[in-house]
Formats: sequence, structure tokens, C-alpha cells
Amino acid sequence: MILIISSQEDGHAVEVVKRIRRKGGQVQLLDLSDFPQHSFLSMEFNNNGSQQQELVNTDGSRTSTAEYNVVWWRRPQSFQLHEDINSKTDQNFAYTECHAAISGLWLILDSFWVNNLTND
Repeated sequence: MILIISSQEDGHAVEVVKRIRRKGGQVQLLDLSDFPQHSFLSMEFNNNGSQQQELVNTDGSRTSTAEYNVVWWRRPQSFQLHEDINSKTDQNFAYTECHAAISGLWLILDSFWVNNLTND
């Protein structure tokens, strides 16, 4: 499955998604502005050392991170924190936690990166 990190407002990415699906490919568009309010990460660690990570999408569907074999970092959007987080200290903490979670996700993906973040 191909993971494209962009947004629905990115006409280029949306067109690429349509064309991949038309050809029978599996693709998911991840908009980071949906995180953490409408999408989130689920991580499970078992006593036997195994682990499973899933991305829970805005529509409630779940995708195992093991399914992503290609990632395209197109036009990532900023995280959108809940409006009730109004103190600057709390906003900074929440944003840092979001960043750490998503950065951790990138590190565990065993995928081909169209534009690898570690090469920047």
C-alpha cells in the first residue's frame, strides 16, 4: 500500500490517489492536520516481544503500518490540537507529543520513501 502524506486540498496528491486506485492499487492519503483529533496511532506491545502499530483513520478504518510499502512525503500539514488546549504550555506539550508519535511512526515503517526524510 502507498501512503501519501498531504491533504485533500492538494490537487496533485488527490489526482495521484485517483489514478492509483483506478489502476487497482491501494493508496491512503494521510492528512496530519487530522492528527490527533480525528486520526491516531495505536501501538500494542506483547510479552513475547512482538508489536503491532496501526494508523486509525478519520473514517474509523485501521491500517497496519506493516501494510505500507511506499511512502510519499508530499505536503504535510500541521497538527491541529483541540481548541480546549488553550494554554501555551499545554499546547507546546501536546504538539511535542504529536511530533514524537508521528516521528516514531516514520522510523518504524519498513517502506520505500519517495523522498526519505533522513536525507534532508
